[in-house]
Amino acid sequence: MRAFGLVFLFFAGLMLVSCKPSGPSVLKIYVRNNSNQLIQNASLTVVLEPDVVNEFHTTVLTNASGYALVDLEPLFNQYPDDITERVADFRVYVTGPNGLQTTQKLKARAHMTSVHTIFLVP
Repeated sequence: MRAFGLVFLFFAGLMLVSCKPSGPSVLKIYVRNNSNQLIQNASLTVVLEPDVVNEFHTTVLTNASGYALVDLEPLFNQYPDDITERVADFRVYVTGPNGLQTTQKLKARAHMTSVHTIFLVP
């Protein structure tokens, strides 16, 4: 009976540790043209939609693979501890190397990699 209790405590402790949110908070954005080809060197400006508590904006370029990574950890670390559902809405402004521009709304969640695709079409 004592062994059963120890095994139960072990698994209960394991469950508590595994339920803790972990992992990076990243926004991964692919930029494609109207031929569905990935675009490198596109400029993305990511702005947090109106939020009374936080402010966040950054500008990044897509890499040779046609995507850009935005680290959202600094943003989500500003959230109060009593907020368990950490979700943020963004407005992304994209300018391609050929001058085409577009804008799109995106959503991201803490401790997850949010993947989105934005199309630059004439």
